[in-house]
Amino acid sequence: MTSTDRAFFEHAHADGDPWDLATDTYEQERYDTVVAHVPPGRYASAFEPGCSIGELTTRLAGRCEHVESIDLAASAVRQATWRCRDLHNVTIRQGALPDDIPERTFDLIAFVEIGYYFTPEQLTAICRELDTRLAPGGRLVAAHWIGRSTDHVMTGEAVHDVLRSTITATHCRHEVHPDARRAGFVLDVWDRPPGVAP
Repeated sequence: MTSTDRAFFEHAHADGDPWDLATDTYEQERYDTVVAHVPPGRYASAFEPGCSIGELTTRLAGRCEHVESIDLAASAVRQATWRCRDLHNVTIRQGALPDDIPERTFDLIAFVEIGYYFTPEQLTAICRELDTRLAPGGRLVAAHWIGRSTDHVMTGEAVHDVLRSTITATHCRHEVHPDARRAGFVLDVWDRPPGVAP
């Protein structure tokens, strides 16, 4: 079983929160940083691939009129659905990139902690698809851990190199958030100017 298999993520979520996303201080601070780049009252629709247990989903729901989230693992979708059970502006379903990217545009795309499970070629194709789904006036926020893991096909830095070389929207922010315990994470933001089609 490898981290590119559906079974890997099913097994990881079988017993609950596999990476302590709901309780770990580092994870919570990363989510807070991501959401700090999502100004409230601006986004009608958001897309979040790889939602896991829905911890970031709940935060995005407070900033967007509607959030559509997917995850590869049915066990993750069940947990995220339960976590968001009282949020009527959230839709969560099982799906994988790139096949299950919705055929419409979004005002916000949150690409967080998922990119390093793909090869560079796969990720490039996914980024091109996501780029076409970013609406005029929309924002794409990406954040990934910059440590090293045998579960990852790519490093977080390499993921963001692919994003920066592929996304055609305006790259407007690059941040590195170091952490003495966990190596930290990298965050990038792209904005598509209003009136500019994907």
